[in-house]
Formats: sequence, structure tokens, C-alpha cells
Amino acid sequence: MKSDRFNKLLKEYKTNYDSCQALLDTYYPYIMMRTIRRYGSKELGHLVAQYFFGLLEEAEITRYVENPAIWVHNICDSFIKQNYVQTPSDDNETVIELCKFAFGEEQFEKIENCDAVTLLTIVMNTCEGFSLDEIAQVLGMETVEIEEKFSFALQKANEAYSGVV
Repeated sequence: MKSDRFNKLLKEYKTNYDSCQALLDTYYPYIMMRTIRRYGSKELGHLVAQYFFGLLEEAEITRYVENPAIWVHNICDSFIKQNYVQTPSDDNETVIELCKFAFGEEQFEKIENCDAVTLLTIVMNTCEGFSLDEIAQVLGMETVEIEEKFSFALQKANEAYSGVV
């Protein structure tokens, strides 16, 4: 989600049902997927998402959030570390399963030989809601590198449809 829209919804979160629902519909699944990928627990994912949205209910957030996905996931990761002391993992098998979920089996076959960073980029963008700029920041890479990897993977995945008329 673009930062301007996110900040508008965040500002209206407590007073506007549609704004609240838009943030819930967008970020609850992203929080779940990231928690499952990093900590291997669906139950923890629900707890973390409930914590995050409860925090939005109670907190007065006045500053502009430049990178919404990073901000959301940092709050969630901090909550997990403070309360559950779990070490995150970027287990490649979980990343692969989430890529299959995001693209479907047939398209995944076209990208399964991509490097680990490309697969992680796909998951972070499609399943966890990170923009390509945010992914580059999190991974300590240049945005152009992430864009190239993502574009290449999308081109390969779309080859699955090239013969369909």
C-alpha cells in the first residue's frame, strides 16, 4: 500500500469503519503470512495481528509513516521478540511453499530455479505487502537490483501462460 493512502487510513482508523476495514483487510493477511514464514506458527500470527490492531485502537500515531510494511512488520517483530523470544527464520522451504501459494504450481515451475533472494522478494511483495523499495531496504540492496529480480521472475512465471489461447 502506498504511504499516502496508508497514512490517511491510519489517521481515520478509530473513527471510520471503512478505513479500519481497509487496514484490516490489507495487513492482517500480510502479518499472518510473515509470521508463518519467519516463526512457523499460525497461532502466533493471529496473536501478533490482534496485538497490532489493538495497538492501533489505543495509540495516538501522529507521525507520517514513510514505509508502511516495514513499520507494521517492525512493530510485530518487536512484539514477538519481547513476548515470545523466538528467533526468526527465513527457511527456504517455507519461502518456496509461499511462492507456490502466490503463483500457483504451474507458474512456480517456471521460477523455482531462481535464486533465494528472488524467491524471498516474491514472497515479501505478494504475501507480506512490502513494496520493492521496502524490500530493498530490508535486504540491504539497491532497489534496481530487486526490481530486476522481481521483473525477471514475473516474466518467467508468465511463460506458463504463453501457450494458452
